[in-house]
Amino acid sequence: ASKLIRLPHLTLEAVKLLACLGSGASLATLNIVSGKAKRQIVAILWEAVQARFLLRVDDGFVFAHDRVQEAAYLLVTATDRPVAHVQIGRALMSNLTPAGVREHIFEVIDQFGRGLGQVTSDGEREQVAELFLEAGICAKTSVAYPSALRYFRTGLGLLKPSHWETRYDLIFALELQRA
Repeated sequence: ASKLIRLPHLTLEAVKLLACLGSGASLATLNIVSGKAKRQIVAILWEAVQARFLLRVDDGFVFAHDRVQEAAYLLVTATDRPVAHVQIGRALMSNLTPAGVREHIFEVIDQFGRGLGQVTSDGEREQVAELFLEAGICAKTSVAYPSALRYFRTGLGLLKPSHWETRYDLIFALELQRA
């Protein structure tokens, strides 16, 4: 961590963003969540590659070691982490096509799941609950029953009792799948 904070400010911020994404990410994903051009991302992260914190692989970057990712993640304050995760989830949801969201459903819900308290509007809660329903169905199809159950419960936890009136279809589907 002490070596990471010696990186230039822009590089450190990009490394922290990458740490929120996990052990690595493609340039396309980094482009979506950072709002920066791919060339700009490569230039910004080059210092971290030179310092051997990151590795450049195929069309993206990965951390050189799990401990480096953990140290970078810990540099994001505990109060900022949920905000960062929800911002990443929102960016992915708004910039991916519906088919792209389905393709990356587990990445998207993982981001929202780490910052559920930041999802406050009813409309967004419904959208995220729909994502958790879809992820639960995918997990159930893959015979990952404990994960599927967790996704269905999380989706239900986002909805209010009033949703029985306004979004009966969604809440019924989540309850049915949970059962």
